[in-house]
Amino acid sequence: MQSTELDAALEVWRAASLARGRPGDGPRLALARRMLGAPTTTTYVAVRASVIGMASTERGSDDQASAMDGPGHVEISMLFVHPSAQRKGVGTALLQRVFDVARAQRATVVRVWTGTDNPRAQRFYSSLGMRPTGRRARGTLSEQLQYELALR
Repeated sequence: MQSTELDAALEVWRAASLARGRPGDGPRLALARRMLGAPTTTTYVAVRASVIGMASTERGSDDQASAMDGPGHVEISMLFVHPSAQRKGVGTALLQRVFDVARAQRATVVRVWTGTDNPRAQRFYSSLGMRPTGRRARGTLSEQLQYELALR
């Protein structure tokens, strides 16, 4: 990812975080920057006149997968849409692209974590066919739920 694209994706992340009442700077910004710049991360952006949405994924592998994950899974590590572009199909288009690429790479499942305090995201993931796995984890700001989509 080029520096200008990274900066634009981070601006979408920041704006979406602030719109949800979450911090958009400091350690969270540094973590988002590291995650997007990691060599194992694939980032997708939605562009109109400027970048309006971004998603990043990490591909599971034999050496990094837990017994429950198995090889061939794709983890959505971030999905953010600029508040001005929300509810206009941008997030859906980004995730459909993630699903298509995962299928082409012969992944068997796509997973994502979202906060228990984020029912809007839970409804969104469910609307795309993703289902809760029953796994929970303690996140930085809230308890997290895992959703997944089995790929055919």
